[in-house]
Amino acid sequence: MQNSCRISILNCILAYLVLSAGCTFGITPREAFFGTTSTPSHSPTPAPSATPSATATTAPPVTALPGDTSPPLTNTPTPTRTRPPAIRRPTPAPTLTDTPTLTATSTPTVTLSPSLTATVTLASPTATPTAAITPSGRFGKVWQQLGGPNSRIGTATAVAVDTGGVEQLFQQGSMIWVDTPAATDFIYVFYFAGTSRIQGNWQRYPDTWKPTDPEESCTLAPPPGLFRPIRGIGRVWCEQEPVRKGLGWATQGEQGYSASYQLFQHGRMLWSQAQGGVIVVYEDGTWESY
Repeated sequence: MQNSCRISILNCILAYLVLSAGCTFGITPREAFFGTTSTPSHSPTPAPSATPSATATTAPPVTALPGDTSPPLTNTPTPTRTRPPAIRRPTPAPTLTDTPTLTATSTPTVTLSPSLTATVTLASPTATPTAAITPSGRFGKVWQQLGGPNSRIGTATAVAVDTGGVEQLFQQGSMIWVDTPAATDFIYVFYFAGTSRIQGNWQRYPDTWKPTDPEESCTLAPPPGLFRPIRGIGRVWCEQEPVRKGLGWATQGEQGYSASYQLFQHGRMLWSQAQGGVIVVYEDGTWESY
């Protein structure tokens, strides 16, 4: 009895396996138990197109084996999976954006009206003519002798000035220092023209000697009876070779005196105590004595 039950169970399991294989490989139960019969090969039939609905395949009923008391097995149709149709998403329409339109606006031009400018003209002051200076004294006498305003020296540009001075005579001329209000005083050198002692050429040099300087500017030894100049006149004579050669040695020592001078358009006048007259100094480098 136990053996019969075991055989029935094995038969049921075998039948289930056969049916499952048949369902999977498309074999009928008869073919599964008794074998298949060779049939001529046929060209494969193209598979039908997939349809949205699932198609169930029903297997043939299974016939119970002799002596099998188990309930018959029922084939459950296996649904065929089909791929649902692809859903196309609609492409969003582009959003239209309004582009602002530039509107040209004309800018008004402002025209400035010319302003009125008052012009005030000031009357120029009338220049007061400078009164002519008429030389007087010894300078006035010589000036009138020379021709006055029409003379070679011209008109006076300043009044006469009385001041101090130093004068020294030389073999061929003289040298005069005149004290003036200017920052630098000058030493005048008058050369005699040949044997004439009343005219010739002149030069002027700045006075650089100071009272704190030595009196002697050189060590030249004068011949007997002649002198070597000292102080400011001596410095010019020692340092300027043309002066030394043009004048020679001094015939006497320097002499201080009460000098005076007056300026003119084209020169000046100096009072020479040593010569006892007025020396007219022209701007062209010549001089005359009166």
